[in-house]
Amino acid sequence: MKKVIPLLLCAALLVGCGAPSSNEANKEANVESTSAVEEKTDEPTPEPTPEPTSVPQATEGDVGKYYVSIGEAEAGKTYDDKPCVIVSYTWTNNGDEAANFMFAISDKCFQDGIECESAIVTGEDIGTNSMKDIKPGATLEVKKAYVADPGKAFDIEISELISFSKEIPVAKSFEALN
Repeated sequence: MKKVIPLLLCAALLVGCGAPSSNEANKEANVESTSAVEEKTDEPTPEPTPEPTSVPQATEGDVGKYYVSIGEAEAGKTYDDKPCVIVSYTWTNNGDEAANFMFAISDKCFQDGIECESAIVTGEDIGTNSMKDIKPGATLEVKKAYVADPGKAFDIEISELISFSKEIPVAKSFEALN
């Protein structure tokens, strides 16, 4: 019985301190609705300005604790004979621990404004270096393949894999490869 009384008191306090009474809620709603009334004017509302869609052309630079350079691109074929583009990167680990490209860097390929899927290419050593750890100060060349039409322009964007910034520190636009 001694344990029940404190529990009942706590429950009563929580209920009493909870939501505002209906009169208080109505008063708050009236204040908000009257403050939301705007003056009408004959001037049209300006259209919102869209974010720029141009890709920055810093083809190399710092990407968090790493330094990445976007190299050349070449046309290729995927394991299931789809056209693809193969892009070379050189990256340096400037961090304090060993890291690999795949888990440190976000690499994206866009064609016609749509992100392209990663491609699997057989017969070539594409993508395997992206999984190799490199120690601080080491540099490694990595090649990645993307399902994209080599006969059309495409953009590459590089950023940190885990980042809260919308900044794309390294990017490069490629013309059609064929």
